[in-house]
Amino acid sequence: MNKIHQPEVFTVYAVVFFTALLAPNAVFGGYQIQGGLLDIPVAYTIENTEIDIGISSYLIVSQPINVDKPGKNFREMDAWITLGLLDRIEIGLRYYGPKTFGGYAKAKILNETSRIPCISIGMLDISPNTNINSWGDNASNYYHNLNYSFFIVASKDMEPILKAPIKLHLGVGSGRFVGAWRHSYPWQGIFAGFEWDVNNYIDILAEVDGRDFNAGVRFNLPYKFTITAGVGEIEQFWWGGPMATDPDQPGVPVYDEYDQPKFSISVQYLLGPLLTGAEQERLMRLKNRIERAMERLKQARDRREASEQELKRLRDILIK
Repeated sequence: MNKIHQPEVFTVYAVVFFTALLAPNAVFGGYQIQGGLLDIPVAYTIENTEIDIGISSYLIVSQPINVDKPGKNFREMDAWITLGLLDRIEIGLRYYGPKTFGGYAKAKILNETSRIPCISIGMLDISPNTNINSWGDNASNYYHNLNYSFFIVASKDMEPILKAPIKLHLGVGSGRFVGAWRHSYPWQGIFAGFEWDVNNYIDILAEVDGRDFNAGVRFNLPYKFTITAGVGEIEQFWWGGPMATDPDQPGVPVYDEYDQPKFSISVQYLLGPLLTGAEQERLMRLKNRIERAMERLKQARDRREASEQELKRLRDILIK
């Protein structure tokens, strides 16, 4: 959840620096997904009737030349909207292009306790569009289909255990979480993340998303605004490189944009909850009454089963 505090001066300067550095050069749709850290989902969900609105984009370090699609559009930016329901469900929509959208859904199946992690299941890029994914609607040949990417993820606040402001995330997924490059083979759908709350308004993020290693910093600003800046596919700094040379320009390297480090930035705003405090309290009272009624029903069922067992015991005694 976003933390609303007045930022210190250095935080404001850092936000301005990242925005000024990245925004003018932004290309493609960003890899930062809804309901997660950078490119991995987390188990936590936003509150009932809260709405998360965000946009993201990224800059590729080496200007790629795509020999398969020389006319490819390099100026995409994606956006999303997510609605929280019942404090345990998120549903949303992501915009990749004028004709390309992807649905999103996540449901919490286990609440977090001091010892037990929060666990959620979900799916990304629910869409009839062909092979949409975190690199935008033009990425149509990313080795395998990334639509309908299912995931299950566990998140745990380690403060009660380690006495440190750290959250850990671990999950497994299909589609976009499955690596296709040789260095990704050992992971095959397993993703994990680390989140360090440095203070009330800065979080340090690091993750392996099933394919790549990503890291970034999140700024929690007043009025429920969040800015996240990060670097994706960090391993490509030492494992990446040109895939070929340009046939029309001998000696000029050709890069695959899918296998290049990417500087990314996103801006989010959390609206709500839309229900008033009085309405929230009314729904909470209703929820409590339902829970008490269910408990009484369970007790009545247990008493009935005990009576039936006693009746059976007496019947057996009389028959003997």
